[in-house]
Parts: sequence; C-alpha cells; structure tokens
Amino acid sequence: KKKGEIGETGKKKEEEKKGKTEEKKEKKEKKEKKEKKEKKEKKEKKEKKEKKEKKEKRRRRRRRRRRRRRRRRS
Repeated sequence: KKKGEIGETGKKKEEEKKGKTEEKKEKKEKKEKKEKKEKKEKKEKKEKKEKKEKKEKRRRRRRRRRRRRRRRRS
C-alpha cells in the first residue's frame, strides 16, 4: 500500500457515507415535493372557496335588486 491510498475499510466507509448522503438527499427531495403538493392543494382549495363566496355574493345582490323592483312596482 502506497502513501495516500485508501485501504479496503476506508473505501467501504466512504461508500456507506456516500449512500447515506444520497438517501438523505432523496428523503429531502421527497419531503420538498410533498410540501409543494400540499401548498398547491391548499391554494386551489382557497381559490375554490373564494370563487364560491363571490358567486354567492352576486346571487344575494341580484336577489336584493329583484326585491326592490317588486316593491316599487306594487
């Protein structure tokens, strides 16, 4: 063995370390993907709710107008 060369045990340790870092990276990416998906779903849910409220508001306004017209006519 020459000076500066890594022995068999050192190589094994390096491979294990590399494997662990890759696992951590994959886990982190998976977590980020999940968070992104949840954020998107939350946003869509919020938009849907706002759209529904807007629709309901318009409906109420129309009803009020109709009532006023009827009262004036009679």
